[in-house]
Amino acid sequence: MRAALGDPDLFGRVFAGESWAAWRVLLIAAMGEALTKLERVVFESLTGRHREPAERVDELWAVIGRRGGKTRAVAVLAAYIAALCDHVDRLAPGERAVLPILSASIWQAQKAFGFLAGVFDAVPALSALVIGRTAETIALSNGVDHRMPTSELSNHPRGHGGRHSRRRGRLLAYREQPQSRQGDSRRRSTLARHHGRSPNRDFLALWQARRAVERFSP
Repeated sequence: MRAALGDPDLFGRVFAGESWAAWRVLLIAAMGEALTKLERVVFESLTGRHREPAERVDELWAVIGRRGGKTRAVAVLAAYIAALCDHVDRLAPGERAVLPILSASIWQAQKAFGFLAGVFDAVPALSALVIGRTAETIALSNGVDHRMPTSELSNHPRGHGGRHSRRRGRLLAYREQPQSRQGDSRRRSTLARHHGRSPNRDFLALWQARRAVERFSP
């Protein structure tokens, strides 16, 4: 990840600048790469952890406000995992992996897919891997498909596409949940689920997203 972020022929031009420095630190750490001393200071200020995980994380959860750059950052991460990581050992001959975008609305999914498509369009080395493209899919020559599910698929991934969809391997799933406008007292009710009461909509949405991601697993 570090090498790709610094390479002008890869992400060095689409994710450059000091305003993206913190995101670069998070992406490098999330992929299990070592941080420098200065980067570790940034990492600790963002996560409260003294050191990076030193291995690729299974999940990355972030609480980020509007215009925080999360969609663009995840688009870069998704492009990296799909195009620049080797998945041959995880796929059977003829099998294709799927990298789904899960969102609370079609509009959000389209926005995230647009950022992802923009990364491929801006980087010739990545666009050369594209062998097929529709309004909802970017198919790569290495056996990976970026997919923008419909709202129905986001809630019921295995109910769409039949048996073929269930055979696909999952590489990464991205879910963006809108900010809540409710007060802090209402947010604290998310803990009520552990006491047998219903969670509020924010907590339920995150729980549903986790269940949706799990259903994408082969």
